[in-house]
Amino acid sequence: MKKFIFGVLVLATGLLASDYIDGLNAYKAKDYQKAKELFEKTCDSNDARSCALLGLMYANAHGVSQDNKKAIELYQKACNGGEIAACTALGSLYKKGQGVKKDYQKAREYYQKACDGKIADGCALLGALYYDGQDIEQAKKYFSKACDLGVKEGCELSKQLNQTGDFNNGIKAYKAKDYQKAKELFEKACDNKDIRACGLLGGMYYEGEGIKQDYQKAIQLHEKACDGGNVFSCVDLGVIYINGQGVKKDYQKAREYYQKACDGKEAKGCYYLGAMYANALGLSQDLAMAKKYFSKACDLGFKEGCELSKQLNQTSDFNEGIKAYNAKNYEKAKELWQKACDSKNARACFNLGMFYNEGQGIKQDYQKAREYYQKACDGGVAGACTNIGLLYNNEHGVKKDYQKAKEFFEKGCDGGDALGCIDVGILYRDGLGLSQDLAMAKKYFSKACDLGAQNACEAYKSLNQ
Repeated sequence: MKKFIFGVLVLATGLLASDYIDGLNAYKAKDYQKAKELFEKTCDSNDARSCALLGLMYANAHGVSQDNKKAIELYQKACNGGEIAACTALGSLYKKGQGVKKDYQKAREYYQKACDGKIADGCALLGALYYDGQDIEQAKKYFSKACDLGVKEGCELSKQLNQTGDFNNGIKAYKAKDYQKAKELFEKACDNKDIRACGLLGGMYYEGEGIKQDYQKAIQLHEKACDGGNVFSCVDLGVIYINGQGVKKDYQKAREYYQKACDGKEAKGCYYLGAMYANALGLSQDLAMAKKYFSKACDLGFKEGCELSKQLNQTSDFNEGIKAYNAKNYEKAKELWQKACDSKNARACFNLGMFYNEGQGIKQDYQKAREYYQKACDGGVAGACTNIGLLYNNEHGVKKDYQKAKEFFEKGCDGGDALGCIDVGILYRDGLGLSQDLAMAKKYFSKACDLGAQNACEAYKSLNQ
């Protein structure tokens, strides 16, 4: 009897293996429906490999609707069943907060399990997690393990971390606002080919932190870092070229740097590239390409990319509203923008705020204006943040509050709205609601000037006289 039962089990195992192989072949041939059916069958029979691949299908929307929660469920089953590579995928979902609440502790546990199972990517990702948390010794340990398991990047990063004393001490000095010491240490580390140090030093020259602002020096250092694989510096170079800071404004160059950053999986690079296509900066407007790059930014964890990708699927009402507005059919424009705003189109919310602020075609209502400006501001429209500040500054619909005005002006300025920078500068120049500070006023006027506001350039010059 025991032999008979054993024989049945062997046969069943053989059938499972056959179904798995058939499912794998179907998956490779992109016959996702057949693959799904076969993987479901074998996963239900506790074949961990099948559960892992089925999880992959749900994570990447291969033949099924993307469902990160389902992917987590399947990866969990696969990981628990001994398919250790699935533990790595599970860790990444917890790290990014996809389908589950972001949880670095969980991510670390699953990466650890994968690494213990000699999965090279698990060790590399665990090293990166420790590196981000500034535990350099642990980062070195796991990058070294990844190296031993054949990950070239692990070898390089492990080597770099053995040469990061200057960089780490530079970070400590920078955080302590000892900028002179930070500069010296970053220079030393950069000369030793630590591209992170080059990038941070470039940022110091760009912002003028503890040293004289020097866009040319910033560009030189960011180029060195970007060429060395520091995608954050590639993004910064894109910003410099799109704003024409220290160089002639060059949309082509900006696009190239954003593309390089995006290709290197830096979300902001993808996001800014999408914005260039959406706003026709140096090229014809292409909403399909904008959507593509906003979606990439979203996949890389950049929330604003998700929102804008979604908005581009819902822009018809907004665009029709523009047409109605240009035809002075304000009622129709309002209806269309209301619909678009309700679908989280931030630009439509901003336009509604302007409607109510100015009483254009409708009764003026500052409370309504503030409500819609807030939605637009939260949605990434920098000018809307500035306009909320103006409501507080001018006592329109709200009690005069210079501190609140300053808060929203700064938010608008940080988002690239020149008027927001100017308004902060005025508050500092005139001592409105805060102590007069001409140095800070100059800083904000200079920033507005760099953003193309000629009156800010003149205000800056007047403070130097």
